[in-house]
Amino acid sequence: MRKMTSLVCVVILALTFGTACGDSDGDGSVSGGTVDSSAPDEDISTVEDTGAEADSGQAADAGSEDTSSSTDGGSSTDGSAGDDSSSADASGDDCPGGFGCACSANSDCDSGHCIDSPNGKICTVTCVEDCPSPKFKCVTTGGGADTATICVSKRGNLCNPCNSNNECQTAGHGDARCIDQGDAGAFCGTG
Repeated sequence: MRKMTSLVCVVILALTFGTACGDSDGDGSVSGGTVDSSAPDEDISTVEDTGAEADSGQAADAGSEDTSSSTDGGSSTDGSAGDDSSSADASGDDCPGGFGCACSANSDCDSGHCIDSPNGKICTVTCVEDCPSPKFKCVTTGGGADTATICVSKRGNLCNPCNSNNECQTAGHGDARCIDQGDAGAFCGTG
């Protein structure tokens, strides 16, 4: 009887561990809806920010302008960006100079406002409350005669590679910091 009980325990343990581990493709991913251990940890709130600027030795990635249209609202239930795109959903008919079009100076934009975005410099528009894209928010920038209320990316430069806090701080995101992530490099985040 004792041998039978031991055998049953061994079988139950084997089944439990075999089921818990799931099927693996050998690339770090596990089937059955479990977490992919090869995916980068996107919870930057767990990173301790010492206040010092990170010096990763890597050049900042200026990024390429992506003005493709997206149907994703850019937000998720945890407050994260939801996707890597913060384009203004510009259509070719509005470019050059329209909201979301690539620019290098204020004079390139119909509104007179060329701003930094996660995908490079783009034209924006003035606003009172709402912006033409749900990926943008209305903020007041500048001061004195240079004060303007414009649409800026809700995401700012978050998650972009960086070398200093300056590279992360954009209109509406003055609290962003360059956070050293060890071997992965340094990336813009908030804390």
